[in-house]
Amino acid sequence: MRRRAATGVLTDDDMATIPECFYTLLQHLASPRSDKTSNIVNQNDYTSMVRDGTPVPFDFAIVRRKLGGIAKKKAPGLSGNGPDLCACMPDSWVHWAVKLFNIIQHSQVTPRAWHVDEVHYVHKGSADISLSNHRPLALVEVMRKVFTGVIVDRMRRDWSRLQVLDSCNPGFQAGRTTTNAIYPLRTAAKHCLQSRTELAAMLDDLR
Repeated sequence: MRRRAATGVLTDDDMATIPECFYTLLQHLASPRSDKTSNIVNQNDYTSMVRDGTPVPFDFAIVRRKLGGIAKKKAPGLSGNGPDLCACMPDSWVHWAVKLFNIIQHSQVTPRAWHVDEVHYVHKGSADISLSNHRPLALVEVMRKVFTGVIVDRMRRDWSRLQVLDSCNPGFQAGRTTTNAIYPLRTAAKHCLQSRTELAAMLDDLR
């Protein structure tokens, strides 16, 4: 039923088993529309999906490339295994990681360590030693970064190809930050002030 809900083909029997308080949530599971064609984007349009709607399996080349692309000398997560150690592991270990990722993707059950982040607080400077003057840094498990990194890369490629997100949207875009959203907004606001034009803006945080 979970897959039918994601594809928007729930039956009357399915709806009868779902509490009414979740009906609004089901509306958000509807397929998005392409900004280019205004057509509904179906699962078959996603290159990260196979024809039956299941995600494309992980393979050796993808995992090996992602392991090598993680920033080196970063602090490890809960397991203590940093990116340098994972990147130099032999092929037999990578094959094991591929099998693990495919099991996680199919079962949607993630390891316990992926739910625990070590948080370190870095002082921002000045004489203020209060907690509010510290920046929290979460140390995430390397394998979790690899797994989620592959998923996010696939989403970005599909969303870009299908033009699901506007090209000005900085969310989920490599090399973009909140500056890419704030600077155009400030420019537009300045223009509206000079031309005495009303301005309305809405920024959604997809996270």
